Amino acid sequence: MEKVDRLTDPISNDTSWIPNELLNLRKKTSLLMAIILSILGILIGYYVVGFNEPFSKVVYASVGNNIEIEWKTDIPTMAKVEYGTSPTFLNETQPTSMYKQDHGTLLLGLLPGKSHVFRLVAIDESGQTYTSRFYTVK
Repeated sequence: MEKVDRLTDPISNDTSWIPNELLNLRKKTSLLMAIILSILGILIGYYVVGFNEPFSKVVYASVGNNIEIEWKTDIPTMAKVEYGTSPTFLNETQPTSMYKQDHGTLLLGLLPGKSHVFRLVAIDESGQTYTSRFYTVK
């Protein structure tokens, strides 16, 4: 008589000899792993891709050496703009003093003939900070 040291018979895929508790544990473990991976995927999408951004209707225009920016937030926030000629070295405006949903600012005296980048930063009433993607203005 040959001793079988496998979970399934490779010819018939018969698992009837495995105790039911072990089969149930395998099913529950697979289900738990699927749930954990799904939650992890949602969290990564939320934080990396930026599904948590409250910014909408971002409009900007270059006027001479200035950039005019207007935007809305889905929730009341205080806001500021970080800007510069590169995402590495940024200046920033003063944050607004009130929580509101309609925002706007004018960036003055920028370098002529250079591309500039900016991003929006919003802080909600609970202290949560949101940062937009970078926008480029030529």
